[in-house]
Amino acid sequence: MLRQIEIANFLKNVDPFIFSLWIISIFVKISFCLFVFTILFKKLVKINDYRKVAPSMGLVLFGYTIIISANASEME
Repeated sequence: MLRQIEIANFLKNVDPFIFSLWIISIFVKISFCLFVFTILFKKLVKINDYRKVAPSMGLVLFGYTIIISANASEME
């Protein structure tokens, strides 16, 4: 669908640009969610440095996304 779009006769293939924006926006969204989740967990358990907890929170979020994606495929 995007391959047939031509803008001003110099931008003919928009797929890589759209795909790059899509990947960057997904990365920013995941990073922001991980940051907020880590800060909230830090305040909940009263830890001074959130960087100690960040790797484990990343693994927890990764496991949670695996569970969610498995359930989403079962819904269809």
